[in-house]
This record gives sequence, C-alpha cells and structure tokens, in this order.
Amino acid sequence: MLFKSNNKLSQKIAALFAMWALLPIGSAFAAETNEDATDLANMEDMLITAERIPTNRWDTPANVAVITAKEIEDNHYQDLAEALSNVNGVYVGTGTISDVVMMNGTNRVVVLVDGMRLSSPQMYDSYVAQSITANSRADVTPIPSMKMIERIEIIKGGNSALYGTDAVGGVVNIITKKGRRNETTVDVNKAFGQSHQYGAEITNQGVNGRFGYFFAGNFGESRNFGETNSDGADKYNDKGLSLRMDYRFDDRSSLTFNGMYRSHDKFTSFSDGLYNSFALTYNFKEGTSTPGWFRYHNNYSDPSRIGNTRLQAIEYQNGWELNKNNKFIIGLEWQKHNVSSRWFSYKGSVNRGAIYLQDTMSIGNKLQVVPGARLDYQEKSGSHWSPKIAVNYRPDEKTKFYTSWGRIHTAPSATAMFAPDSGANYQGNPNLLPESGQAFTVGLERAFNEKSNLSLNYFYNYVDNIIDSEIYTFNNDYKEKQHGVELAFNQKLSDKWSYGIGYTHADAEFIAPRILTSASQYSIPTDSLGIGIKYKCGAWKASLTNTTYYFFEHYNTNTYRRKDRDIDNWLDFNASYEVNDNFTIYTKIRNIGNRTRGEESIGAFKFCRPGRYYLLGATYKF
Repeated sequence: MLFKSNNKLSQKIAALFAMWALLPIGSAFAAETNEDATDLANMEDMLITAERIPTNRWDTPANVAVITAKEIEDNHYQDLAEALSNVNGVYVGTGTISDVVMMNGTNRVVVLVDGMRLSSPQMYDSYVAQSITANSRADVTPIPSMKMIERIEIIKGGNSALYGTDAVGGVVNIITKKGRRNETTVDVNKAFGQSHQYGAEITNQGVNGRFGYFFAGNFGESRNFGETNSDGADKYNDKGLSLRMDYRFDDRSSLTFNGMYRSHDKFTSFSDGLYNSFALTYNFKEGTSTPGWFRYHNNYSDPSRIGNTRLQAIEYQNGWELNKNNKFIIGLEWQKHNVSSRWFSYKGSVNRGAIYLQDTMSIGNKLQVVPGARLDYQEKSGSHWSPKIAVNYRPDEKTKFYTSWGRIHTAPSATAMFAPDSGANYQGNPNLLPESGQAFTVGLERAFNEKSNLSLNYFYNYVDNIIDSEIYTFNNDYKEKQHGVELAFNQKLSDKWSYGIGYTHADAEFIAPRILTSASQYSIPTDSLGIGIKYKCGAWKASLTNTTYYFFEHYNTNTYRRKDRDIDNWLDFNASYEVNDNFTIYTKIRNIGNRTRGEESIGAFKFCRPGRYYLLGATYKF
C-alpha cells in the first residue's frame, strides 16, 4: 500500500484518488472532443508550470516571469545562474561547488527540467553542505547547455499542492528544445581579465518523419577565477552533454527521452564533480487543455565526489475538462532518495509517495478560483495533507489581481537522516520531525498599453521545525520567517530602445534556542535593485544591466536579524552583431565595476566572486 496513516479517513480518500486516477482515459469523465480541446499552437503565450496545464499567463494566479530562447540567444547567457540573475526578485548564490537559487527570501526552491526535479530536495553531503538549510536547496549547476533551453518559467511563491511543499520560494521549470529542423550550430568564446577562460559548444538538431532530436555538447576551461581547489590549483575543466529525442505516434501522443551529463573539477583537481540524469516520458492527450503523461526518471548528483545523492521517480498525471469552466487534474508520484559517501562509509535511502489534485474553476469571465490538495507520504515521518488555494481576478484584459495560500510540510531529507557519525563530524538523525508552516502571496499586474507593464507583489513565509546541522547533529532547532515586496516596471520606448527597473525587499528572521555559528552562511540579499537598458537596430543588439544587492551578513542574537550591511554590485554589458543570418559575433563585459564580496571558504577550499572580465565569442549556423 502506497500510503500508511493512522487516520482512516486519509486512507479512504487516498484509495479513492488512486482508483480515480488509474481509470482508463475518458471513462471517469466524458471524453474530450476536438471542439472542447484547446488549440495550443501559440505556446509563447502559455505557461505550463503554475498549474501543470497550459494556461495563459494573465489567467495564472501567481507572480511569473519567462526567459525565452530568443532572450538567451540575444544575451549569450553562459549558464543558468547568469540568466536567472537577470530576473527581478531572483538571486543565485554562487558557491564553491554549487549555484543555489533563491527567491521570495528563501532557498527553498524547486528546479525542474521539463517538469522533472533536477535533483533531490536535499543538499549533497553534510560535510560539504555546512548550511542551516541543508534540508532543501536547489542547485542549478547540473544544467550543461543553455542552447538546449526553449524557455525558462519562473513561478514565485508557494506551489505546495502540485510540486511538494519544499517549493516555498517558488518553482523554476526549464523546458528543453525539440528538434524542429536539420541544423548545426558552433559557438566558441574566450575570456580575458580576472577570468582567463575559453569554451566551445556544438549543437545539432534534426527531423526525420515522426522522429526528432536535439543534441548539445560543450567543453570549457577557466583559470584565475578567484578560486583555488584542494590542491591549490587555480583552474578547472567543465564539460557536458545534453540530448532530447522525440517520437510522435500520432497528433495526440508521443515518447520523449531526455539525458544530461556534466563533469567539472572545480572542487578538486584529482576528482571531477559529476551530474547525470535521464528520463523516459509517454505523453498523451497532447494538444488538449489537459494533457497527461507517464514517466520514469533517474537523477544522480555528486558535486564533490565526497557525498552523492540519487533520485529515482515514477510520475503520472491526467486531467479532464469537466465543462468549459472546470479543468481538473490528478497526479501520482513515487520517489526514492539515496545518499551515500565512499569517503565516510555511510549510506541511506528513503521512499516517498504523493497524490495531488487541483481544479481550475472559471466563474464568469473575470474570476478564477484554483483549489488544490496534496497528500505526501514518507516512510519515516508518515503522511500529511497540504491544501492550497489561489484566486485570480481580471477586471479587464490588461489587469490582474491574484492571491494564494498554501500549507508547508517538508519531510526530512536522506542527508539529514543518514549523515555520517564520524569523519565528517556530522551525525544523522532518523527521528527528525517534518518542517511545517505556510506560504502566502498577493499581487497585481497591469499592462498600461502594449509597451509598458507594472507588477507589484507581497509575500510571507513561515517555517517551523527547521532542520539544521548545528553541534554536528541534525535537529529541528529553529524557525524562520520571511516577508517582503517586489516591484517591477518595463517599458518599450521605441523600436530601438527599451528598459526595465525592479526592486525587491526580503526581510528574514530566525528564531532559535542558541546562537548558530553557521548562520552567517545563510546569505540571501535583503534588498536588490536592478536596472536594464536594451538597444536593437538592424544587425546590432546591446544591453546594459546593473544589479545591486544589499546584505545583512552577521548574526549575534537569538533572533538572528541581520546587521553589518554589505553591498554586492554587478554591472554587465552585452553586444552582438549579426554578420549574416548564420554568423554572429558578440562580446560581454561582466562586473564592470570590479566589485566582489570577498572570499568565502569551506575548510581548505576557498572561493570569491569573479572580478571584471571580458568575453569575445562567435556563433555560426549551417
């Protein structure tokens, strides 16, 4: 039996949901007709992350942002961290071995690739992850190629019902490209200044009847990047492979294979960090308003070769358009998390399961109400319900008001439960309690015309029974609160010029029975201000962006409010020239002000943000 609970009502409801979901398509509800199905040809105007079904962004009750493949190409983003750092309200903490996504004042963020978890919701190893939030951190390091990305959907705020309650700050869904034509692209670049690096990447896509594929391979080397590894070396190699293959059975069903591999020796020169994953997905009811899928995926992360995690999962989702005003979805998940270390001779595993459901209800032409619920089960901590409700109101076509509230329940990670009791000086605790709390958000978005847009958002998160690793043992020792506001305005001045400005304030408070010595490592900006200007004329494209982060780094009381303000400022310039339809040359100047926040260290390993450097590159398609 998938779910165990002392609550008989929970058992009955879980069994009912399981039978409901596994009924043959079209038998539980009336089969969808072509007339009822939504034509999804124009996916650029649709989001698929917030509600797990295609939804117009103006009908989505959330604070959302989208990075398109065109934006990635125009700005020549070198990695996912750089792309996300240009989104208002998103901060990517760059560390010695990982780049961790933070938004809405927390690093409890879920990162997905085509709807699949990029890594397990736990940090890799207690020895490496000396962090008071080691139970849930989303690392974007495993993404090997930006040229594989069709778009990135960023949904800020709690998404507990659909993605699990560790999605407190939000969800980042990276949607990969399908092979649509026969084409090969080569990109080479070279950096100077504080970073002496070079890189090369090749992509190839093709279509043959019902079969299509998209492949990317990249290699790079960095030197003098402001870091040293355990051998005192100042360079590291980075290489990766990505592959997506699609086979279409008919207009409504297909089979998709995803594979990713990345290796780097950033942490040590004698042992590469390693990431690999693969997934096989059967898609059905494609092109309708409630598509479904059945998939298996396997994700492995070993960033330091000290400790590793593996996530295996089986997922199923189906949906029905009950009538023109109701879209109902239900899903089942099974996950197995393994954690181990050959250095410290420990290993452990934990099984998880979940059932989720959601109903998107339209009331008239202006109001949408989206209730949902999730039943999570973890073999050590039992089962728990997590309800959520969101409301979206559109008084006119250019305005939306939205609000959402969701319950938080995050089971202990395998790392926290099975960490070593010797060697690494950390001890697991199989008796940990689940983290619990709530997430709330409210906001508005207004398009004054086709050229200007304003958004305002307020968020509040509260999490109790936080799992931390102080005194060398994982415990439920403290609670945290985050609340803040986000404001953004974008305007297109002419066909050549446009600009955007964004401000985010996130106040965090930690309440604990003692002073946490590692709390200073929990480094999330309290304030950030970003300004960007874009120019486009003929074959020329250019942009200038400046982002200033304000930190309160140190703690000295049991409430752990930040003091001693620190400032991190990044000013970047990007320009490109299209020689012809197939050949583009580009240049970037990163961190023009040569501003760094200084050195951070983990034991013998040290790292600091790179200073000013220049990048020259060229892209050719044939």
